[in-house]
Amino acid sequence: MSYDLEQIRQDFPILQRQVYGRPLVYLDNGATTQKPRCVVEAMTEEYYNVNANVHRGVHFLSQKATDLHEQSRETVRRFLNANSVNEIIFTRGTTESMNLVASCFSEAFMQEGDEVIISTLEHHSNIVPWQLAQNRKGIKLRVIPITDEGNICLDEYEKLFTNRTRIVSVAHVSNVLGTTNPVKEMIEIAHAHGVPVSQIHFHEVGTMDAIADITAVCLLMHELKLDQIIASPVHVGSGQVRCAHGILPVPAPATAYILRNVPIYGGNIKGELCTPTGASLLKHFVTEFGDMPAMKVNSIGYGMGKKDFERANCVRVLLGETKEKPEGIWELNCNVDDMTGEQIGFALETLMELGALDVFTIPIGMKKSRPGILLTVLCKEADKEKMVSLIFKHTTTLGIREKFCSRYTLRRKVETVGTPYGVIRKKVSAGYGIQRSKYEYEDVARAAKANNLSIAQVLSELE
Repeated sequence: MSYDLEQIRQDFPILQRQVYGRPLVYLDNGATTQKPRCVVEAMTEEYYNVNANVHRGVHFLSQKATDLHEQSRETVRRFLNANSVNEIIFTRGTTESMNLVASCFSEAFMQEGDEVIISTLEHHSNIVPWQLAQNRKGIKLRVIPITDEGNICLDEYEKLFTNRTRIVSVAHVSNVLGTTNPVKEMIEIAHAHGVPVSQIHFHEVGTMDAIADITAVCLLMHELKLDQIIASPVHVGSGQVRCAHGILPVPAPATAYILRNVPIYGGNIKGELCTPTGASLLKHFVTEFGDMPAMKVNSIGYGMGKKDFERANCVRVLLGETKEKPEGIWELNCNVDDMTGEQIGFALETLMELGALDVFTIPIGMKKSRPGILLTVLCKEADKEKMVSLIFKHTTTLGIREKFCSRYTLRRKVETVGTPYGVIRKKVSAGYGIQRSKYEYEDVARAAKANNLSIAQVLSELE
């Protein structure tokens, strides 16, 4: 995979400056991480428009800042796959985060003689807090050996666990060498076996064939740039499988855990038909599990397995174009005649920020000849109850009407384009034989202001 270094540099404003006569080159110097333009602009927007303490007041700015704060916690929760936003705690940096974890965990859950596993690949913020806990509580630190290439030595790592191990504290990416630790597999397999993260064992993930599978699939997905991937329910096999823990039922615990919320079935074939590697790839890339849709097939591929079963041991992939189908959404309506323009504007902004697909108003005439507005909110099924609650919270309406709708949409994606004015985002839409694109207004407006040009002049130059 190649990277456009110039485009990356343009996306980080601070990399435009020179130091000692040379362009600044680092994104992270081990103490400070440089921020891309979108983060800088978001921070600037916050200080300009909603700078206030969260959860500390009832005035407009505090409420606005609190809503944005909670929205960002939900975004982080989804990214980390946390169970609740209550698990998301914001700190000012890595050092403060590790101090918080080490202090709270050691005080609440550790006794003298309990053990923490760390590595020498860590930033000092992930070592010093545990050393302080060692002095304070009498806990023991066990250090993971590393290979000459700077990777965790997994065989030696596994030998460190005892019945006194309470936590493994390692970073995803080494601050020292930049090597990536296999924490995702460690956590998933630990959860699958119902044991703490400190008792992880590796099965096939990490072997050369699994690494080749993952690398090849990721490269293929990058090259194909598919709009959607639909897979049939996963045939996991039946019977038993022998692994490092002995004989386990099929699907293996790791596979079963990864395929949560995915339709699976067993059947009559004895053996393991889906491994943790295959399950991980399916869970990550597939957008929908179900029957094959009506489609015009362009290419067909087969992957053959080495084991002999009663049926053909193969995976078939069909590449083609599907017929567009409508998306189901909910339309929520209410009439309002006793709110100010500012209150209505605040309600619209809040609804959009917290998940509505669209929000708009239409002027109407109401009873007693009063002018009013018809508020309409479009949302997904999963967000309907939340939107109803928000409408009642932020408007004066006494009732809400609902209607289920089908809507036809073009497929949309956002691309970044390197231009003489820096990186500018472009929305690309396609479907139903139509393809169109449009540059993001905020980026175009920023370029126009920075270069003392009109928006028309910038767009003309971009075209």
